[in-house]
Amino acid sequence: HTGQVDPLPMKCERVGEPAPLSEPVVHSDGAWEYRYGESPRLSDGRWAWAMPDHNDGGWQPTKIVHKPPGRKKDEPLWLRSRVLSPPIKDAVFYVRSVDEDYEGYFDGQPLGVVGRFKRDRSTLSSTKPMFLRLGDNPAGKMLVIRLYSPTRLIGLSDTGQHATGGRAELINYLYVKGLRRIFIGTFLLTTGLFTVALFFLRRQETNYLYYSYHAHHDDVAA
Repeated sequence: HTGQVDPLPMKCERVGEPAPLSEPVVHSDGAWEYRYGESPRLSDGRWAWAMPDHNDGGWQPTKIVHKPPGRKKDEPLWLRSRVLSPPIKDAVFYVRSVDEDYEGYFDGQPLGVVGRFKRDRSTLSSTKPMFLRLGDNPAGKMLVIRLYSPTRLIGLSDTGQHATGGRAELINYLYVKGLRRIFIGTFLLTTGLFTVALFFLRRQETNYLYYSYHAHHDDVAA
């Protein structure tokens, strides 16, 4: 199979925020390609699968970036997509949580490694956020991510939790988003405690207890 492949791009939409940003923060819709296994090496030692124009027919389109089907044992997972975004200075690609270790490549160049690949199951496992610096004006370039996990959980969190933006703008976006979650959580917790108090005052009204349970449940989820 020959010819250059043009993987499915990340379709983006603007994320509105209370404070205007000098540059946009955008979300991707999860149009990715993936494959499992270990890439062959090129003559210079680089991973062949990390190259932006690689095409051997093994990449599969997906919108499932957490545990896509087909993994055997503890194979690494490779994900890639072309970035679509407005002009952005000092762009950063953000994912809320990742299982577990990862390294990134952008337009064929390494972006760094987070975690230790080829750990055994006795090693403490944990998710972690992803921040990959893409440089200026990343639109149209290929982002490739290699991931490893000693457990059955591997990949990125839901695509709704991916964002790309200028470094300063992304920090502002995450700060505002965090404040919003704290406000919602505090409101739901306060409402839940209030309805519990009403239940003890009026025990015959079981609806108060039912509502307080759901308020507490939603607070934990927030």
